[in-house]
Amino acid sequence: MPKPPCETVVKKYLSVLRSSIIQDLQGSSHTQAEIADLLGITQAAVSSYLKKLEKVTLPESMEESIKQFSTTISNKIREESATDLEVLQEICDYCKIMRQAGGLFCRLHQQESTSLSDSCEICRGTNIDPHLNAERKDILTELEKAIHLLQLEENLYQLIPEVQSNLVMALKGAKIREEVAGFPGRIVKVKNKVRVLAPPEFGASGHTADILLSIFDLNPTFQACMCVKFDERIEYTIKTLLGGYLEYTLADPKKMPQFTTNEMMSYSQEHYLAVVEKGLVGIEPVTYIFGNDAQDVINFVIRLAKEYNKNP
Repeated sequence: MPKPPCETVVKKYLSVLRSSIIQDLQGSSHTQAEIADLLGITQAAVSSYLKKLEKVTLPESMEESIKQFSTTISNKIREESATDLEVLQEICDYCKIMRQAGGLFCRLHQQESTSLSDSCEICRGTNIDPHLNAERKDILTELEKAIHLLQLEENLYQLIPEVQSNLVMALKGAKIREEVAGFPGRIVKVKNKVRVLAPPEFGASGHTADILLSIFDLNPTFQACMCVKFDERIEYTIKTLLGGYLEYTLADPKKMPQFTTNEMMSYSQEHYLAVVEKGLVGIEPVTYIFGNDAQDVINFVIRLAKEYNKNP
């Protein structure tokens, strides 16, 4: 029988994370006695964790990710910038993200448990209705994989507008909101992190789903969409990457933008499209990024964030 994912997490994540935190604290001139006091463990345990770290071999991507995260946690412990409860919450949140479908822990567990198929959904709990058809299940899985990448990306929170964001993906031939999946409660920024409040589901998005449907009706290859903010730096970056964007003014929330196929084709570059919703008094301008699927959109948004930070 394969190991449960929790066993992989305990052995490969919690142990290495604690060892890395101890190593970080030791590197900032803390004695083993001080580290033991900060973490609530014995000095002998501190020594044991440091020796254990030397023997552990992890996949490069996982080692890099845990190292970055342990630095964040050790800084908060050293500077006392977070309560014990906040630190524990952040550690648990990181674990949840990494266990999502396609995440590092998910992949590591599959490598250790070779009898499991690629369709394993243990860590998704009961979030997906078993009675959903294959296309709906695939779209929900696609959204979870995409949001996993988004949540791990540094500085991406800077692209989230004040009205928050959403990532949506439509069924083939979709015509109504109930045929578009998104994240209930939207994608939000919390303490310089990108977070979702609930797993994706169909019918969860309103306005972003409507925008996607209006574009999808003209070009069905644009099956997914995400909302980011709009400012001069975003404008410059999008023009650099895509050559330009379509725009409209939201005078009536019930009326979606009307573009021609020729207009859309003139601004579609590398299978992506940007549409800017101009703001009015009291209404924030935002940008909608369209792509072939959720993964496609997230890849471009990550690229957009990196270029955005090069042009302060």
